[in-house]
Amino acid sequence: MAATREYQRKAEEVLTAAEELFLRHGYTDTTMQVVAAHAGVAKATVYSNFPTKDALFEAVVSRRAEVNPIGAEHIDLESHDTRATLVELATCFLSAIYSREHLELLRTVVADARRFPHLGALVVEGAGLQTRTRIREYFARLIARSELQINDLDMAVEYFLAIIKADRHVKLLLNQDVDTTPETIRTIAEGAVDIFLNGSRPRG
Repeated sequence: MAATREYQRKAEEVLTAAEELFLRHGYTDTTMQVVAAHAGVAKATVYSNFPTKDALFEAVVSRRAEVNPIGAEHIDLESHDTRATLVELATCFLSAIYSREHLELLRTVVADARRFPHLGALVVEGAGLQTRTRIREYFARLIARSELQINDLDMAVEYFLAIIKADRHVKLLLNQDVDTTPETIRTIAEGAVDIFLNGSRPRG
């Protein structure tokens, strides 16, 4: 048991060191030898846990992709204050994709997207996944209550998220100076929700 715990501890140390290095320097400029030195373990220990650099990189991306910096579990989907609920959902989503952790991960994966296309899909699906799911659930309830008139639920979620993101997310990925204070995020969320509801509510 002691040996197993020590093995797991070292595997975690390797993964943590690799995460820091890959996100700071990228895949190409990070070597297994540097990871070992950063983790304070032998190079053989790195390879015993992760047989290739590809495997280590995939493990790092998979772990980071599962992290949802700001969840939406606290939002009441039974609420009949449609605008307020959508603003809260939009705010959670923006806070997640604007987070330093998410942006670092996405920049790293984009840089090696040709080599690891499946990891790109993993990151896209993981970013704000919980919030995206909650938005879909709430839309379904609004449709059932005849508060939204849309034909394709999944596309409605995509349209909603596209309105929220506008071009700020791309600017952040390109390291441009963008205001992402909580107050600004809230303002963006409110404006996006108003535009979406104006085009999605039943007429007459």
